[in-house]
Amino acid sequence: MKSIRSFLLLRLVTGASVVLTCAGIVLFYVAARALEQQFDRNLSDRIESFVSILFQHGNELSFEFSDELMSEYWREHQPAYFELSLADGGLVERSESLRGAALPPRGAVTEATRYWTARLPDGRRGRFASRRLAVHHVYPEEGPDRPEAAMVDVVLARGREDLVAAERLVALNCVLFCLAVLALVAALAWYAVGKGLEPLGRLGAALDRIDAEHPTGRLEVGALPRE
Repeated sequence: MKSIRSFLLLRLVTGASVVLTCAGIVLFYVAARALEQQFDRNLSDRIESFVSILFQHGNELSFEFSDELMSEYWREHQPAYFELSLADGGLVERSESLRGAALPPRGAVTEATRYWTARLPDGRRGRFASRRLAVHHVYPEEGPDRPEAAMVDVVLARGREDLVAAERLVALNCVLFCLAVLALVAALAWYAVGKGLEPLGRLGAALDRIDAEHPTGRLEVGALPRE
């Protein structure tokens, strides 16, 4: 025969499990979304950094790339990728990691940063960003002979390994947090249900002491709830 204690505990713990699962899913979604936005902001900042190393002399562009400061674009293991081209289609520079291949954008490159997820040239899942920028370093800096600043299309791509690792860590923490809270709820429910059923236990114990053949005296069980 199922006891009232187990009946109540089962439903309390089940209800808490459902609530915690829903809360954990929502928490993971919010945290994962924040991580993705941070990852995209990092891509946007990297695009901005290319402007500082682009120089224009007349109609010629030069690109002061540093392998030491930007080693991720030429390393062999899990490299990043970039390609810089003029708005009219002429190539300015591309990363060594591309091995001479193109890194085409998805759709037209505009002055607003665009993001998308696709396969990288090496087959990994990656995050892409593109943006059209004006060259800041234009020489001569003053005078009527100052050339018009060139517009450069920047396409950048990075692997999602760090982002996926961070999302998995968030998911693990959400699971552990929900399990810890569920264990606490179960312990509190066990105590609360036991405390609430104490009068019923006293009543049951008093009834067990009565001899059905020779009932004597009054039933003394102390204060009982209205139920």
